[in-house]
Amino acid sequence: MDFAGSKIVQLRKKLKLTQQEFADQIGYSRTYLSDIEIDKVGASRRFLEALTKTFGVSLDSLMMSDLGGRVANSLNSIHKFGCANYVYLYAFTDEEIDEAEKELHSFFPESDSLFIDGKDIKSYVHLLAVLTGEKGRGSELFYIFEELCFEKKRTIVIKNYSLSGIKGSDKRCVLRELAKTVYRSNTDLIIIDKPSFLEKHYETLDYYTHRLTYK
Repeated sequence: MDFAGSKIVQLRKKLKLTQQEFADQIGYSRTYLSDIEIDKVGASRRFLEALTKTFGVSLDSLMMSDLGGRVANSLNSIHKFGCANYVYLYAFTDEEIDEAEKELHSFFPESDSLFIDGKDIKSYVHLLAVLTGEKGRGSELFYIFEELCFEKKRTIVIKNYSLSGIKGSDKRCVLRELAKTVYRSNTDLIIIDKPSFLEKHYETLDYYTHRLTYK
């Protein structure tokens, strides 16, 4: 069975414990816990047993979803080789797009992720407002977004970008700007959309963009 470090991070934050406090309670070192949380090492059976016994959680709740695991592995490869940190996730139907988003929502810690539905986005400025949680002119919001990308670790997931209110050819330009901004920052970008759109704009990002299929 595979276990996601992000699931353990999520549990620890839910319990409002520091890494040291969490590690002390289950009888392991903070360094070992830290390595597990960033998926540097796998969690041992004894570690998981201590976790379930101490905090009363089930192993099933810590299991890494198939999709979440594949996305995480792609991002880890990207970070390891210093490539561009964005992933295209192909989904072939509206139902698959929604299911993929739901799986990723349960995989990535809520405090460190942002999920956006392109259908709700009216314009480029509106997208920037959602990305930053602020109001203002486009240039001001873009500057804030740029700072946020490097400020802390965050995962941005955008589904149905092709259906956003961003006009025609501007979609391509905005996608390129988003990709350039998150490039080698602390922010990962995942676009969930249909192959017909993603393939058309594949070169908008770059050759090293990781491409995954939902199923």
